[in-house]
This record gives sequence, structure tokens and C-alpha cells, in this order.
Amino acid sequence: MKKDSRARKNPNDKGVEQFSEEVEHIGKKLEEGGKNFELRFNRIFGPLGPLVKSLIALLGLMLVIWALVFVNIPFANSILVNVNAYLTVNIFWFFLLFVIFSYVSYISEKIPDGKEIVSPAIAAAGITVAFWILMQLLTIINTTLSNAVLAQMINFMGMAIFWVFGIVLALGYLVVIARRFVEMESKTERKPKKEKGKTIAAVNSNMRRLYRSGNDRILGGVCGGIGEYLGIDPVLIRLLWVFAILAFGSGLLLYIIAWIIIPRNPKHKWN
Repeated sequence: MKKDSRARKNPNDKGVEQFSEEVEHIGKKLEEGGKNFELRFNRIFGPLGPLVKSLIALLGLMLVIWALVFVNIPFANSILVNVNAYLTVNIFWFFLLFVIFSYVSYISEKIPDGKEIVSPAIAAAGITVAFWILMQLLTIINTTLSNAVLAQMINFMGMAIFWVFGIVLALGYLVVIARRFVEMESKTERKPKKEKGKTIAAVNSNMRRLYRSGNDRILGGVCGGIGEYLGIDPVLIRLLWVFAILAFGSGLLLYIIAWIIIPRNPKHKWN
């Protein structure tokens, strides 16, 4: 019966698994290439590197502004005119943001011990700034449309902007704390201590641990690992997780956190 069930396994599952592995492989290659470029860039420019990056970003923003002007010549769209005016008037503040984020990232790279502490704050600030820019663009669009629903949404975004910063910051530090806890737990497992004729390592070896599954995974192997731990079909776990994403909206965030916190199963193949 087991052989028949394996033979009848949907081939799409294997395709999705292979696709996720290929995407993960491409992501690793891009990450390695980005790190190598970053090292060469910092080696060439040194402390001036963040300023050079900011100037490049400023040049890209100026190209966007010029492109909007030329694209809008035949249309004379008032929304594009207002967006272009907004970007032009605030170009100095955008450049200042580029410089601040570039130097914060540069300093955190130079101080590896402080990177983990600074990263959540950088991420929270970046997301909040993006949220604010989106709110400003919607405000510009609504000056032409004068839509009541859009105006209410803009007001809600203005009231929620500090909550966005606080929630993202809190989630970032929760992930850092959870990662530190997992690292401390793994260190205690590597250094067994004797306790009443038994070692802690021997006790831990008898304890069931939750791992992400490398044999039954679509993305991170979270649902497959939970299914293996509970002894139930991972498809049911996936259906429940999809329901949580659609019904409550927090399922995706919980999945990402579980992906980060739950370690890989060392007995499974991950490449």
C-alpha cells in the first residue's frame, strides 16, 4: 500500500519542490554575488562608499523624474505632474534618507556584534519611510480624484504610521531574541554536563525535537516538520495555514517567523 501511495503521488508536488529548491539556489547565488560586490565596493571607496551609493541612488531618482516628464508630455496627466512636482521638491530629503540608511548599514557591517541589534531598527525605519512615501503619493493622487474612501484610507495610514514602526520593530527584536535563544540552546547541547550518572546530552537525545522537514517541503519545510512531529499528514497543516493567511492575515508572518526559529532537520538533505 505504501508503494502504491508513493506511485500515485501528484507529480506537481515534486515540481513545486524542485521549483522552490531552484529559487532558493538562485537566491543564494544572488546573495553571494551581492556580498562580493559589497566587499569590493567598500574596499575601493572605504568610508566614502555610502556617500557614493547615495549619489547613485540620487541619480536614479533624477532619471525617474525626467522619465515622468517625457512620458507625460503627450498625456498632460495632472496626477503625474503632481507626483513629479512632489519628487522634485523633496529630492533633498530623499537624498538625506539615502545617506542615513547607507551609513547606518555601513557602520553595522563594520561592527558585526552590533549588526543584530541595529538591523531591526533599520528595517522598521525603512518600512515606515516606504509607508510614509506611499501615503504621500496617495494624497497627491487624491487631490485630483477627490475620492472619499481614498481620503479615509489616507487618514487611517497617517494615524497608523507610528504603529507600523512599533509593530515592525517589536517583531524584529522578537526574532533576534528567538534566534539568540535557539543559539544558546544549541550550545548547551554541544557541552553536556553530568547530572546523577546521566549526561544532559543523553537526556536531550531521548527528547523529541521539532525540526523543519527537508524531505517534505514546499517552501521552508515548516508544515512538513510539524506534520512529522505530530505524526499527521502535512497537507492538513498546509490547509490550516492557508486558512490562517486568508482569514486572519497573520498566517504568512507566523510562517516566516517559524521558518526563522525552527531549525533544519540535520538528517535530511537540504541542497
